[in-house]
Amino acid sequence: LQPFDNALASVVTDVLLLTGAEVLLNTGGLNANGELVLAYMEAIPGPPGAGEDLTNANIVSFQLEMTSVISDPLEDIEITFGTSDPNVTNLFNPDGSPQSTSLPPVAIAVKLGQAGQLSGVVDVEGRVDKNEVVDFFVVPAGSVDPITTASYLSANNDLDGSDGVSITLQGGGFYELKGIPTGEYDILVHKLRYADAIRENVRVSSLDNVVENFTGARKLLGGDAAGYVDTTGANVPDNRINAEDTQAIADAGIGSTSSDPTFNTFADIDESGTIDVNDLFMAAKNIGTDGGGIFYKSMAGAGNEGAIAWLSLVDETAGIRTYAVRAKNLSSLQAFSANLLIGNDDYELAGYASGLADYARTIDMDGIRGAEALYASAIMGYNPVYSEGMDLMTIMLRPLGRNPEEPQLSSVTLIDGNGALSSAIISSEDALLPQEFALSQNFPNPFNPATTISFSLPVEGQVQLAVYNLLGQEVRTLISGAMEPGTYKAVWNSLNNSGQKVPSGMYFYRLVVDHQVMGTHKMVLLK
Repeated sequence: LQPFDNALASVVTDVLLLTGAEVLLNTGGLNANGELVLAYMEAIPGPPGAGEDLTNANIVSFQLEMTSVISDPLEDIEITFGTSDPNVTNLFNPDGSPQSTSLPPVAIAVKLGQAGQLSGVVDVEGRVDKNEVVDFFVVPAGSVDPITTASYLSANNDLDGSDGVSITLQGGGFYELKGIPTGEYDILVHKLRYADAIRENVRVSSLDNVVENFTGARKLLGGDAAGYVDTTGANVPDNRINAEDTQAIADAGIGSTSSDPTFNTFADIDESGTIDVNDLFMAAKNIGTDGGGIFYKSMAGAGNEGAIAWLSLVDETAGIRTYAVRAKNLSSLQAFSANLLIGNDDYELAGYASGLADYARTIDMDGIRGAEALYASAIMGYNPVYSEGMDLMTIMLRPLGRNPEEPQLSSVTLIDGNGALSSAIISSEDALLPQEFALSQNFPNPFNPATTISFSLPVEGQVQLAVYNLLGQEVRTLISGAMEPGTYKAVWNSLNNSGQKVPSGMYFYRLVVDHQVMGTHKMVLLK
């Protein structure tokens, strides 16, 4: 969403145009009935690369937020779009020619109101609360992205809101969060070393002060000392308190300080500078506490985007071939599924085993449909495996002829320790290295809901494979990072970067290696 601010007759509006195009808004005035009239509003294409053709774009989707009072007492102000001369609202093509679709008046009635606010008390376990800094995420119900509008961030003295809005608690843990647009939200309070506290479906109304206290059963519970290995190799908090956290505190050593080699800053829950019994007490007391970090943006590092999987022959004895489904570039793993193509006339299934079972109790399932075999495994309870690479599963096959076709790994789905679902890039590890860059047409095409994109890299490089809409806006990043030479497959499941389903229509996907475009193709999603 691209913000556009414009002052008009004491009303400041934030116009958010979903296409990324600009909005021109002329000054208006009061008509004979005392109604405020916007004399002119036009949507124009964005800059080159953003797409010039707005024929099928929803160019009239925007949000208006009033940030100054124009009446006392303030009441909801109904806004409608004119449907008769001289105030006609219609859609136009980039060349200026009108489109046939006009806007029905009932469907476009909206209301304008001043923002509301939240206030209350946050109890941080083991702290005095005053002057403690906590981060608030205000997330529209049904979304995973917190609001970051300019007016909201400005009202709370935050620069960008990328890690939530930071609030310094006042005496007794009092907080105040201003400038929240009217709507229904999930409110999340985060502090490092603590499990997040969440309050769902909080309704904020115009000029309203909603009181939400994060105390009692909703207070911030301490003890989150470890959880997943980040890109630096450090074991950092994962917004869940379990036995791994008490172990991290024990490993740091009771009585240790920052001068000791075993000291772990995350294990110092109360930030006293010393690993003491209070730290152990909070972690032990709160074992089993799950912060429910679906909105916790710092958890992005725990995901498995960019993981690579392949099928490898590891043993052949007594007439049985054992293959392993292997993966690397993992961060954490709670469950997976693997889809293989095995010819019915080539092999007989002799057995399979989940690699997750080496770490925890699992529930395993399989399904055979013709030549397609699907296997799934999930850890019972919350106890994810943290590993950069592992054998996801082994499968034992008995050849039925002299020259059976090799089984193929077609897709692997991974669920990380944060519950995020992603598709592994499928690699042919044992195949000859490709001689040139190649980007194949996706298959199937058209598709619903998923399609596979294959590409080849003759040399290592920084790779980006992304999906774009007709306006040139990025919809989903499938791959972003360094990759070795090889042939790969990536699956797009028709979700955008926010995890939401995208509408049917035509999309593009592009392969870029070391900042050079190696190929672009069209694909069609049908529903």
